[in-house]
Amino acid sequence: MGPRGDALLELDYNTGIILKTLDSLNLSKNTIVIFSSDNGPVLDDGYKDDAVEKLNGHTPGGQMQGGKYSKFDEGTRMPMIIKWPGVIKPNTVSDALVSQVDFLASFAKLTGQKLTEDAGPDSFDMLSPLLGKSKTGRTSVVEQGNGLAIIKGDWKYIAPSAGPALIKAKNMKTGNSPDPQLYNLKDDIGERNNLATKYPDKVKELSELLECIKANQNERRDFEEQTYRKEQTNKRKSFPHRLSKIKEQISNPFRLYYTSKPVENHLQVFNGRAYIDKKQFLQIVFFNS
Repeated sequence: MGPRGDALLELDYNTGIILKTLDSLNLSKNTIVIFSSDNGPVLDDGYKDDAVEKLNGHTPGGQMQGGKYSKFDEGTRMPMIIKWPGVIKPNTVSDALVSQVDFLASFAKLTGQKLTEDAGPDSFDMLSPLLGKSKTGRTSVVEQGNGLAIIKGDWKYIAPSAGPALIKAKNMKTGNSPDPQLYNLKDDIGERNNLATKYPDKVKELSELLECIKANQNERRDFEEQTYRKEQTNKRKSFPHRLSKIKEQISNPFRLYYTSKPVENHLQVFNGRAYIDKKQFLQIVFFNS
């Protein structure tokens, strides 16, 4: 297998030693183990480790194309295994879209730490999908490989860029093209069928989103603000419905208040919007924001 194969076997062996050590110290149930990679495969990276000579038909990236230095997904879509006995169910697979940069915000949430506004501005709390509690991940993610691309849903957009389409010394496609590229990853994981001319509206949507993110100095802050505004809008929309339901459920005299401040100190919070005083009058306080 050559030096490259030896390195892979050593990696596998040492990973097993780490897991066995955690078991022997009774630390496995209190330890999160993450196994992943920082970039996609590259066979000839100057190490002279017989990786090309002894490839023997193996395709490290499977159906994908590109590699470590590429904007194609072979360079950036990384396998990842997470182990936390008692919390993450074994043998489960998730298709949630997450990024390794999300580790910062996610584990800050896990440990009860509050990130400052300038700490990891493009890191999002993805703890629920990472632990298998949710199948919903990011709505989009930016990929970088000698240029930028963006994934949203099933679609991937690669912005036009200069440079060679092939790194000859490494036999690696870069994804460089003077034209915009659009791929449906659900149908075309290998990114071989450019649909940019067929779906110009989708190109426009994703290119504008990419430019917006590039210009944004704090993606997480703006995302949280947008999420908050959306939640408040939904609450306002549902308020009349909830109000009618409350009316149906009570027989006590009913009083309604619209105010920007709490009305009485002795009122108790009920369901985030309702207040009950000692006289058992149900009072709904709608806080304007």
